[in-house]
Formats: sequence, C-alpha cells, structure tokens
Amino acid sequence: MTFLTRFGIAGGLIAGVFIGVPGIIESFIGKATATSFVLAYAAFFALPLLTALYLNQPRRDRLDDIGYAVSVVGTGAFGAAAFTLDAVLVHLDRPAQQDLLHGSPRIALLLGAAVFIAGAILFGASMIRAGTYPRIPAVAYPVVLPVFSISATLPYSPYKGILHVALGAVLIWLALGLVRAESGHLPVSRLVSPRSSLKGES
Repeated sequence: MTFLTRFGIAGGLIAGVFIGVPGIIESFIGKATATSFVLAYAAFFALPLLTALYLNQPRRDRLDDIGYAVSVVGTGAFGAAAFTLDAVLVHLDRPAQQDLLHGSPRIALLLGAAVFIAGAILFGASMIRAGTYPRIPAVAYPVVLPVFSISATLPYSPYKGILHVALGAVLIWLALGLVRAESGHLPVSRLVSPRSSLKGES
C-alpha cells in the first residue's frame, strides 16, 4: 500500500468523522461554535481521499481524469467557503453574514458550489463505471454531495444534520473500500473496469 493510498484512507476517515459527528450533535443542539470549527476543516481532509480513489482506479481514461480534476478544484473551493463560513462568519449573526455575502463574495461562493457539484457528478460517474469500490457509496456520492452543497446555503434545520451524517458515511465507506481493494478482498471482476472486461471478451 503506497503512502498516497494510506494518506487517502486516513483523510477519508477523518473527513467522514469531522462531518458526521458534528452533524449528529447539531441535530440535537443546533449550530455551535465547536462543531462548526471541526466542520471547517473536513473538506481539506477529503482531498487526499479523492486522489487515492482516482489513483487506485484501473484503466483510467479522459472522463476519469476530467472528473478527478474538476472534483479536486471544486472540493478545494467548497472547502475554502466552508472554512470561511464555519470558522469565521459563524461568530456573526445572520443579518451580518448576509451583508458580507453580497456582490463578489456571493458570486465566488456560487461558482465554487457549482464546480463542486459538477466534480461530484463527474467523479461519481467515474467510480460507478469503474466498479472498483463498493457500489452503494459510489452511487450515493454523486447524489449526496450535490444535495449537501445546496443545503449549505440554507438556514440551519435538523435535516441538514441528517445530510452531514449521510455524507460522512459515504466518505468513510469509500475509505474502507480502498482498504479492501488494496488488501485484495475484492473479486477480480470488481478490480477490472467494465471497458477492459469487454475488450478481453472480444
């Protein structure tokens, strides 16, 4: 197992915990400074997971490359926005936050969210097509992440806590899928992309 794979697994587990646990807590107590501080760093730990997931996919082609590139840029932009909101603006009341997020800051946040959503869909499609990782989190990835991104702009509600838990579970599951893929517990047919299988049959 390479360093990047180990780093990706650790990053995915940390990101999942940093998103899921505060989501559970906030479902009961509402938005809090401590949980927001933890959430502010979650997206940055997801970046090495994306790299490890990409590098461990066999037979990568242009769609996989584009999906990874857009996803990394989008996750970085979304992570920066989340850090600003959860570590800095959380200390301001909502009217003050809205005053600060007019004009160019609002446009920057919307563009970052759009790239994040596009990257989640493209990279999720790449993982589904490759079939290397567990199917449930791979299918959930391009669904849960865009919904999570859209909900981030909405006022707090208990339903947002549920989304945090769902996203945390997806990231942890994918990180554990990397462990299984590396340890050889996945069937050979799951480690080969559908395209390569078709070529082998022909």
